Amino acid sequence: MLLAVLIVCFQTIIFSQDSEVNERQPVIYTLFINIVPDSFKYPLVGFINIAEGNQQNQQAGFVNLNEKALTGMQLGYVNSVGEDFRGFQCGFINSVRGSVTGPQVGFVNVNGGEMQGPQIGFINTVADVGQGVQAGFINTVGSDFQGIQTGFINNTAGNFKGAEIGFINSTKKLDGLQFGFINYVDTVENGIPIGFLSFVRKGGYKAFELSSNETYPLNLAFKIGIPYFYTSFNLSYNDNPKQKYSAGFGIGSNIKLTERSFLNPEYTSYSSLQSNNDQWNYNQLSQLAFNYVRDLRYGLSLLAGPTISWKHNNEENSFIEPVFTIYKHEISSNNKIHLGANVGIRYEIFKSR
Repeated sequence: MLLAVLIVCFQTIIFSQDSEVNERQPVIYTLFINIVPDSFKYPLVGFINIAEGNQQNQQAGFVNLNEKALTGMQLGYVNSVGEDFRGFQCGFINSVRGSVTGPQVGFVNVNGGEMQGPQIGFINTVADVGQGVQAGFINTVGSDFQGIQTGFINNTAGNFKGAEIGFINSTKKLDGLQFGFINYVDTVENGIPIGFLSFVRKGGYKAFELSSNETYPLNLAFKIGIPYFYTSFNLSYNDNPKQKYSAGFGIGSNIKLTERSFLNPEYTSYSSLQSNNDQWNYNQLSQLAFNYVRDLRYGLSLLAGPTISWKHNNEENSFIEPVFTIYKHEISSNNKIHLGANVGIRYEIFKSR
């Protein structure tokens, strides 16, 4: 009985779609390995499937190897197509040397040509132009891409149009949205990078600012992004023996009013620790400023405007009192709001002269 089963499972079955073709290229079709010639009409189901030439069929096995172009489906641990592919690839490793039209789903998806469709996996790469969705831990495109990239690292070597969402995003030219912790763009065409750090090589915004407000008489800030949306990093000083220094992070925008004047709304959150009888108290100041900015020359500009601030402290009645206020109100023993003012001077790096 065992011998009969082995013979059935592993014997070579030779058949053809045409007797003349069979003489030149026999078809090997078993439950373990299948080797078929060009334009084989039937599905390939086996542990290893090897298809010569161009195919229009379905392939399901542990390893699926298609020599040239394939229209159909590949399901397996390793899927490979030697030329263009149109259909659906699903496996641990999916590789297409040519262009892909349709979804690739797997741990590693490699496309050596153009892509139209989604790539979903841990590592997704397209060598040429891409259009669709890339969703994975690492997504790369060797040329232009239009669609959505979402992952830990997203990189497009050419022009990007759509949304790039990840921890690190990089593209040559942006026409759309970048949202991540670190964004890098060579040129922003018609888009906006939003992140903790957004580096824009051409047309970006980088500025140092020295300012004073009602709570912190001395502030030094670095601002980076684009004029319409930037992030700022602040170091602040207050002449208080228990809480002299504070660190802040904020966002802002320069809204053009005239050729040399801007409305500059900014939100900044300041955090600090206060020493009180050998204990440390956490203090937070959230401030919204509405600055008017006037450009001077050589990248310099002056700014001034009103502020509204909310102060929170985890220790009751342990606030740093502002130098001055226009109006103040105590919400509770841990929370206060007040109105003040901000004035400063800003230097924009690499600004067009």
